[in-house]
Amino acid sequence: MNRKANILLVDDRPENLLALEAILDGLGHNLIRASSGEEALKHLLKHEFAVILLDVQMPGMNGFETARLIKEREKSRHIPIVFLTAISKDAHFVFKGYSVGAVDYLFKPFNPDVLKSKVAVFIELFLKNEQIRQQAELLRQAERREQERQLAALERASQQRYRNLADAIPQIVWTARPDGTFSYFNERWFDYTGLARAQCDAAAWESAFHPEDLQRYLAHWRRAAEAGAALEVEGRLRRAADQSYRWHLIQVLPEQDADGRIVAWLGTCTDIDDRIRAREALLDQNRRIEAEVVQRTRELVIQKRFVERVVDNAPAGIAYLDQHLTYRLANPEFARLLGLSQEALLGRPAVELPLGDEQQMQAQLLQVLASGESCRCLNMPFAAPAGDRTCYWDITFYPVLGEDGQIEGVLIFTLEVSDRVENERLQREQIAHLQQVDRLKGEFLSVISHELRTPLNYIMGFASILGEEMAGPLSEQQHGCLQNILSGSRRMLLLVNDLLDFTKMQSGKFELAPRPTEYVPLAMSVLEALRPLAEQKRITLRAELQPALLAHCDESRTVQLLTNLLDNAIKFTPAGGTVQLCAFLQGGELVTEVRDDGIGIAAEDLPRLFSPFHQLDMSSTRQAGGTGLGLCICKALVESHGGRITAASPGPGQGAVFRFTLPAAVPGVGAAEAAERAAAGRRPARRRKR
Repeated sequence: MNRKANILLVDDRPENLLALEAILDGLGHNLIRASSGEEALKHLLKHEFAVILLDVQMPGMNGFETARLIKEREKSRHIPIVFLTAISKDAHFVFKGYSVGAVDYLFKPFNPDVLKSKVAVFIELFLKNEQIRQQAELLRQAERREQERQLAALERASQQRYRNLADAIPQIVWTARPDGTFSYFNERWFDYTGLARAQCDAAAWESAFHPEDLQRYLAHWRRAAEAGAALEVEGRLRRAADQSYRWHLIQVLPEQDADGRIVAWLGTCTDIDDRIRAREALLDQNRRIEAEVVQRTRELVIQKRFVERVVDNAPAGIAYLDQHLTYRLANPEFARLLGLSQEALLGRPAVELPLGDEQQMQAQLLQVLASGESCRCLNMPFAAPAGDRTCYWDITFYPVLGEDGQIEGVLIFTLEVSDRVENERLQREQIAHLQQVDRLKGEFLSVISHELRTPLNYIMGFASILGEEMAGPLSEQQHGCLQNILSGSRRMLLLVNDLLDFTKMQSGKFELAPRPTEYVPLAMSVLEALRPLAEQKRITLRAELQPALLAHCDESRTVQLLTNLLDNAIKFTPAGGTVQLCAFLQGGELVTEVRDDGIGIAAEDLPRLFSPFHQLDMSSTRQAGGTGLGLCICKALVESHGGRITAASPGPGQGAVFRFTLPAAVPGVGAAEAAERAAAGRRPARRRKR
């Protein structure tokens, strides 16, 4: 079963911990949360961790202090620490992170795949190191048990029994006389080396050794024999089965009598080839890690230099003041603002080189140091270094926090906005000019409309007198001419009324007198008034009106609204078509729809349909005439009642649907409350909390 490693996630914000768990959950290891440095240290007393992901900015014990305490503890000092931060991105914070023992320092937002891969590498290293430690411990335990068993056997049995036991063990066992000549090899030696049993001399021993290890072993053996001391050395012996050389731990102990004289040498050869190879693999891995660390250090140096280049080449001015308000950093753009060189700025107090008003700047800096909150000044005027014009700058003061969370300086960020200030001034002048033009236009339209209505009323009045033959009998042809005069005058009056309504709408003088109104009789009266016009074009008018509808509306304006929409539908529906008027209650509102199967509306024209003076660019619309204000006025009428109006069409030649809403009247409820109830009915219901 694969062992699961523990990953410690330290952050004071639960949402950040949840995000880290979402990223790392796929690794299949144990994710342990800690919301503070103190809680993280408690977890370290209970568990072993492969890696620690540690937030820098935390209340109480911050990330740097937590990392320092972790590294001071022997058991946890080798655990890799990766700092995560969205705030402490300055170079000195990064260097501080590495100085307290971090192996990486990541800025938020970070790439989830990069973080996941880095954590996976640290977990793999942890598991491999753990496996190697376990294997080494097992080997040591096996060696210790074997040696104890050999010594116990030597103490309990005779020489023969010792030899029988030596033949039975998997290790190579041999003995030598005091002068170093070999006296015995166990069966394992002959099986392993493939040598004959008669070959028990030094030449046979040397023939089994790797040529590169033999002289080193002999030198150690001579020194041990001369000193009468134990020997432990590693060497490679040839295995007869595959003619491969495998590493063995060769251990030789002097056997002494009661007087301390050496009576024999006892030796064992233990196969440690797997352990040696694992050790070499670990060393190779460590070398690779060291190379990666060196490479990462180079990258950090490159990044630091890159950040310095970015700061120096930034189009904005950047400067840093320490807690004594002395300049410690300033890029060329900031120096340009003050008309000085970077060298002339560094080390000088800010009060000697104020940004604008000296007292104002001093107060702002002290406020930032006292409150720990940033301060921004917009459109600050400065005399240009050349003195020929005034420049404008946006200046922001940011507090810089130290490791202990205390303010240790102020970062100043400046950006020249002279062009923006000038553009804003020009825009204000242009807006004022356009407002003046718009006001004059409205006054002009209002005057013209009023002046046109007087002669139109004269024309219509005298035409009516002539039509009633009050001035004498008229021929059929003269009656026809009078009807044309009256028809044109009425059309002209409608256009003038549209202009008057438009000017009222723009000036905010669109007055309504809403009251509860029976909607069905009102709608039917409009429909019947337009039926002669529809019959002239052989258009069928239909009505689907829900009975007993009661609207809270201005009756005359609602008649105007319905007349405009139905008149448009009739105008733009070809002969033989159908225009349908529908009305029903929905969600506390009275909904009205005007449907036709006429010329339809293109999709690109729908967004501009209710704009003033907008007409569709088709021959049929030009033939129908109009000011292009009808739908704009309809929209204003509906919205003045607190409703909405929309238009929809599948496309040209497929008809159109105009839909608007009005507040439904409720007995004993006023207009404002009716509109509020309608609006509440449109809002989605809130889900109840369980």
